[in-house]
Amino acid sequence: EYYLHHSLVIANEIGFTRDVVHLLYEHARIIAARGELEESIALLALVIQHPSSNYARWRAGRIRDNALELLTALEGELPAELFNAAARRGQEMDLDEVVNTLVYSYD
Repeated sequence: EYYLHHSLVIANEIGFTRDVVHLLYEHARIIAARGELEESIALLALVIQHPSSNYARWRAGRIRDNALELLTALEGELPAELFNAAARRGQEMDLDEVVNTLVYSYD
């Protein structure tokens, strides 16, 4: 997580939006593994709707495809109402606000 955070800081500072979106996807994977499913689902919904998620990462495919795959896997892990609420919340999130929160809240 340490390296992910520093990568997010750098990508954000130099304006590499595609990499910021990809790093949010990676963060969503990590927090899903920790059991923070609702937050992960919200981040994935944000990632999927962002235009930069259409770009591919080298040898990793399109960011959107990876995020959709994880989102689909998480769908059965929560009751439908919780899953849908988290996804809606993510669709309403602002990328810059989320990134700033993650960048400045790291311990």
